[in-house]
Amino acid sequence: MASATRDQVQRAAMLASVSGRSFEDIKFWAFSRRSHTGVVDEPLPLLANSGLLHKVTDHFKFVLSTGFAEGDVVEMEAPFPSTRSSRSDMYDYGADSDLEDEDEFEGEPSDVKLGPSVSGRGNVKVGSAGAMLSTQMLITKPGRVVHVEDVAYHTLKAFIFWAYYEELNFAPLKSQQKMLPTEQNAYNAPFCSPKSMYRLAHRYNVDVLKKKALDDIKSKLSPHNILEEVFSHFTSLYDDIRDMELEYLHANIKDSGIQARLPAWIRSMQGNELPESACDILSSLVLKIINGPLPQPSDPKLKKCPNGCSAANYTCRNCGTYF
Repeated sequence: MASATRDQVQRAAMLASVSGRSFEDIKFWAFSRRSHTGVVDEPLPLLANSGLLHKVTDHFKFVLSTGFAEGDVVEMEAPFPSTRSSRSDMYDYGADSDLEDEDEFEGEPSDVKLGPSVSGRGNVKVGSAGAMLSTQMLITKPGRVVHVEDVAYHTLKAFIFWAYYEELNFAPLKSQQKMLPTEQNAYNAPFCSPKSMYRLAHRYNVDVLKKKALDDIKSKLSPHNILEEVFSHFTSLYDDIRDMELEYLHANIKDSGIQARLPAWIRSMQGNELPESACDILSSLVLKIINGPLPQPSDPKLKKCPNGCSAANYTCRNCGTYF
């Protein structure tokens, strides 16, 4: 169905389910919590239709290809396998807003329905699918199981919803003041961090989703939070995010609030409290301030080197001198 539309793929999956084939044929386990020690744990299950996911990304086609364990058809109702660790200290984005902090758990969220694979938060049942399923006859819900160790549960859930309906519901940035998400309705797209979704889209090579997340981050920048954002670890990972935030900072550098707080951030950089990229960001900002905005190519007073060099000359509007 390479040429089929998203709606056609969804209709085909629904029609197949009417004939007895399960709509969800792929199950994900994704970490949902960040412990006090920084370790991520509490894997929770998510079910999805592989056809709709393949429509928006080729990432899982590779993961599910022959030769990988995830490509085997197994019992999707099986518990979390005892052969895998239910925690990891290798998660490379410790500030992920879509991971719930350990002290935030106050019972099971209403949108998570526990099945035979999960008995409740902090008590994930584990078992060996191979030991329990000696023959194919014991498989009651066949499908493929993928363990996602680099994307948070809430981010992956929002991504699956977007693959189905092209709808997103981005939460506020943590750096925004007094900005809380509205109450989640059962029929709306689940909340997720725009940073976490950009990170997923970057990993899964979904350009349209990267742009949506980047645009949302841009819309939430202000003189009150730009320094927190531009000097963050997340920004240090992605050139597109850094360039966008640097442009915003340059355009608003005369704001009194930014000027008042910038020295403190420079001192933090001196104390090695910021990402390594902070020095490059500050250097880029200084160069932008020194050079100022360049004239657009359509400017009739702009002169370019006939050899194609990037240097440009300017014409003084008063005396006509070239410089």
